[in-house]
Amino acid sequence: MCSSDLELLDVPKLGAKAFEQCAGFLRIPDAENIFDNTAVHPESYAAAEKLIAKFGYTENDVRECKLAELPQKVKAAGEEQVAAEIGVGMPTLNDIVNELIKPGRDVRDELPPPVLRSDLMDMNDLKEGMKLDGVVRNVTDFGAFVDISVHQDGLLHISEISDSFIKHPSDKLKVGDTVTVWVLSVDNQKHRIALTMLDPATRDTRKAEYEKQKQQRKEQKEEREKRHAEYLERKAAREKSHAEYLERQAARERRQAEGDKPRGERFDRRDRGDRGENRDRGDRGPRRDGFRSDYRERVDDRAPNTENMTMEEKLAALANRFNKK
Repeated sequence: MCSSDLELLDVPKLGAKAFEQCAGFLRIPDAENIFDNTAVHPESYAAAEKLIAKFGYTENDVRECKLAELPQKVKAAGEEQVAAEIGVGMPTLNDIVNELIKPGRDVRDELPPPVLRSDLMDMNDLKEGMKLDGVVRNVTDFGAFVDISVHQDGLLHISEISDSFIKHPSDKLKVGDTVTVWVLSVDNQKHRIALTMLDPATRDTRKAEYEKQKQQRKEQKEEREKRHAEYLERKAAREKSHAEYLERQAARERRQAEGDKPRGERFDRRDRGDRGENRDRGDRGPRRDGFRSDYRERVDDRAPNTENMTMEEKLAALANRFNKK
């Protein structure tokens, strides 16, 4: 049996931050420190001591619940001024005052009572598909626990709270809410009750539609990833081509810097200084006598001279030439 909240620090792997968060949920009626029987967190014990000392109360007055007039005294003295004197904010001051009035109280006592049914006495009376009204007792990351008056809270999984997507059960539910649920399954051996807020008459249809939409989103995501991969491949190919171009450009610049002509100008005949008639013929020997280098100066001896002919004579000469061929 614990005698102080500080004994939580002996729990393995429980750090200081976790201790601050969980100590306020622990109630120790016979603790030496009266504040261990309240929801006041250990880091606010000093502020609570200053508060009761300011208005002339003692720890025994807290144990005997004699602080009923504390809220009026705090209000008369000025809540903001009192909060500043004890070194806390206004919300923390209000929480401390409420806890000191009724030490050891259970916050669940203020919740609406569960809806009782004469035909439900224990888990054996539950049937799949049964419609019930319950009260939310706790909200967690994975769902909520609902009191359906069978001495065992049922689990309402996050996927069974709404047919639309929710990030956290607290988006739809909070402690104390009265909800209508249906029984999904009952495990008497493990004392587990699965509940749903989705009407079974339309639950399967909604689930199927949800799964269809989920599959469509998955396919769309895969298509986007495929297009993105193709884009990256094209981008890599362009970058590779550009890198090769830069390498060729750098090579041309190096050749120009070394005095070498670019490849396109290396064998340009216009840079030889001749027109072809004075080129070195190498091993082909000398030119034939009377060879005319300019084709425009060549004269075909077989062609008739038609300079002084009439039109009829030109046509006759031309016809005579073709007839010979």
